[in-house]
Amino acid sequence: MKKITLKQTSLALLLGAISIPTLAIADDACVALGGMVWDNWTQKEAGGPGALPAGEKSAGYVRCASCHGWDRLGLDGGYVRRARSATRPNAGLGDSDSSSRNIDTGVMGKHAPITAQMILHTGTGRSIAEGSGSWVEPITPKTAANAAAYAKGYTLGNQHPDYTGLLTEKQVSCLVEFLNSPDTQPARVFKRIATAANPTIYELVDTADAKAGKNYYEENCTQCHGAPDNDQSKTRALAPKGGFVAYLQQDARFSEFAHRARWGLPNTDMVPTNFGNPSAQDMASIMKYIQEFGKIPTKDYCGKSKSSVLSVGQDGKFVQDARLHLPRVSVSSATGDVDYWATLRYAPELSPKGNLVFELADVNANSGSCK
Repeated sequence: MKKITLKQTSLALLLGAISIPTLAIADDACVALGGMVWDNWTQKEAGGPGALPAGEKSAGYVRCASCHGWDRLGLDGGYVRRARSATRPNAGLGDSDSSSRNIDTGVMGKHAPITAQMILHTGTGRSIAEGSGSWVEPITPKTAANAAAYAKGYTLGNQHPDYTGLLTEKQVSCLVEFLNSPDTQPARVFKRIATAANPTIYELVDTADAKAGKNYYEENCTQCHGAPDNDQSKTRALAPKGGFVAYLQQDARFSEFAHRARWGLPNTDMVPTNFGNPSAQDMASIMKYIQEFGKIPTKDYCGKSKSSVLSVGQDGKFVQDARLHLPRVSVSSATGDVDYWATLRYAPELSPKGNLVFELADVNANSGSCK
């Protein structure tokens, strides 16, 4: 029999004058609800009212993930380039508030434990009406007054809302559980997120296993979604164009997939109990499988010199893993310069869009001929 630990969380001391009674709820269920709250707390499946709060017309301005990102890393994660608009805020890019939206309590953020007051922002957060209502369209001509009005509204809309009286006791408690749980931290899935690359490069944890991910996907996902490259966008609501393979090639999508494919989508049939309640390890393996689905195997290329021109492609597809062998590469050593055969690995995580960057993977003084 599975052991369920009950945890009592009292928020009265944290909220001061706001009195919230003690709540007892199974930890696993509470964490899962917190994941739904993070996505969109207004939805009924997330414990919300099923409607936006009065004064706001855009869900983007009241959702946690809109500012902090699906990975909760803010500008240190998938939302590093997210633009603000009339319908959504961003993770701080371009506004005058330099405070970080990275609230990960693990190694990728090192934020202090999240409390109820941090979530509620009682008396310190912006009003709900100052969400989409703060947006000022860029005006031509760009006078100083117009620029100042735009900048003021831009920053205001990115501020944390005051959620007092909007989030329920259960939603707050479970969101605290979710954000503080080591099991939900992005480092359980991602080893590194290279935000300088565009699109962002995600390196999965070393334990990610494509074979295990394939088994999990086929058992729990195929029935509804088909193969990872199956495009259901014209027949199925919310299905990504080009299937999951194309979806994960877009900027920041690993972060969103890691959250929603584990914790589900509010107001849909996609709830964790319908697809096996995946763990963090399962998510890493599933993404590894999708990442490698239909991928061209590693291919060796023979270079003629350090300035060799290389076309890393095959049959019109971009090769993600390639090795370039270069003869007579001069390597300085304690005994003088030595000519080596060098093996260079194509490094997508170091390659900005439109460029190819290789890193030294191996050197050998007697590696034979390059064919």
